[in-house]
Amino acid sequence: MSQGITCALGMSYEIGLTQMFQSFLAAYPWDVVDEGIDRVLDHMQGELGIAGLSLWCATPPVVQLRRPNVQPRFFRTRGGLFFQPSSELYSDTRIKPAVSHWVGKRNVIEQIAKGCADRGLTFRCMMSLSRIGRLAHRHPETACKNVFEDSSLTSVCLSNPDVQAFLCDLVGDFGSRIAVDAFYFTDVASLWREGGEGPVKSPGRSGKLASEFLQVCFCESCQQVASGADVDVAGAIDVVKRVIDKRMDGADESEFKFEAIIKEAPALLSYLEAQTHRITELLRRIAERANADVFIMHEQCKEGDSSSQFADSTAIAGDVIRVATADDVKANPSGTKSMQEIHLEGKLLSGASTSELFPLLQRALETGISAVHFGNYGLIPASAFDPIRQALRYARRTTAG
Repeated sequence: MSQGITCALGMSYEIGLTQMFQSFLAAYPWDVVDEGIDRVLDHMQGELGIAGLSLWCATPPVVQLRRPNVQPRFFRTRGGLFFQPSSELYSDTRIKPAVSHWVGKRNVIEQIAKGCADRGLTFRCMMSLSRIGRLAHRHPETACKNVFEDSSLTSVCLSNPDVQAFLCDLVGDFGSRIAVDAFYFTDVASLWREGGEGPVKSPGRSGKLASEFLQVCFCESCQQVASGADVDVAGAIDVVKRVIDKRMDGADESEFKFEAIIKEAPALLSYLEAQTHRITELLRRIAERANADVFIMHEQCKEGDSSSQFADSTAIAGDVIRVATADDVKANPSGTKSMQEIHLEGKLLSGASTSELFPLLQRALETGISAVHFGNYGLIPASAFDPIRQALRYARRTTAG
C-alpha cells in the first residue's frame, strides 16, 4: 500500500491502494476494554469478519449510553489522549499532552494493539485534530474565535503554530512506539464551536445560517495567515457580521446559501482559502511524521456545521482520495469513482437490515470502492451485527469473483 493522505473534504484524487476488499471497524478504547479486549477482537474477526480495528487514541469529550451488556451503562469522558505520551518529545512545544483520567497509568492502547497483532488484524489510530479534549480549555490562546471574538471552549485552531507543532509531535510520538498501519483524523477544520451550554441563543430566527457563519474562525493566527496572503480581513469580517445581523432581523433563511454567499464575497472566499492552505500545510507535515498512510475521515455535518465551507476550495498535493459516505453513493454514485473506501456511521446502521446494506455496498463496489469502514463499535446496535456480517460476506464474494 502506498503512503498517502485520504481526504473527505470534497476533493478527488488518486492513490495506490490494493483492490482486495477490506473491512474496518472504529471503536472507542473504553468500549473495547470494558467489554473485554479478547472478546471484542474475537467478535470482530471471528463473527463479523472484520479485517482491521480503527481505535480512537485522542478524542473530544464524549457522553455515551451503552448497550445493556456493557458496564457502566452510562459513560462520560472529557476526552484527551488515551495513550501514555513521551513527555520529553514535547519539551519544545507550548502545548503539553493531556491524558484522559480514565486511562490513568495504564497502557490500554498498547494492549489493544498487541491483541490486534496477535490475531493478524490491521491496527489504525484515530485522532481528532481540532477537538482533542481539554486542549482549548487549557490553552485558550490557541482556541478558535468567532467573528465576535468569543473563544471556543472545545476547538483549537489548526492555523495556530503551537497547535501545529503539538499535533506533529503527537503523531510522531504515537507512531514511534506503537506499530500502526494508518492514521485516521477527524475534525480537520478550524471552526468555532459551542461549549457545553447548548445552542447559542439570539434574537429573531438566526438559525442554521447564522450558526454556519459563527463557526468561521477569526482568531489571531487565522487573521495573520490571511493578511500574509494579502486578504482583505476587515472585508471578510464585515461580510460575516452583516449576514448574521440580517438574518437576526428576520430575513428569510431561504434567501441565503452559504456557498452562494461566499462566492459573491471575494474577501470571505479568499479568507477561507487562506485557512485551507494553512491546514493543507499541516497535513503535509503530519504525513511526513506519520510513516504510515494518513486518512481524513468524513463526518456527517451536523446541523449548523460549516465544515462544507472547504468543499470547493481545499486542495492537497500528493496521493489523496476522499472517503465516500452512504449519501455520496446514494445521491451521486458516479462521483465516487475516484474513492476507495466508504464510511458507515453507527447511527446509519441502527435498524439496518441485510437487504438495505447489500444494495448500498453493491453500488459502492460498482464504483471501484474496495473497503468499508464501520463506526463506532459501541454505537452500533446489537441487531445490526448480523446484517453487517452478511453484507461483508457478499462484498468479499463479489470482489473475489
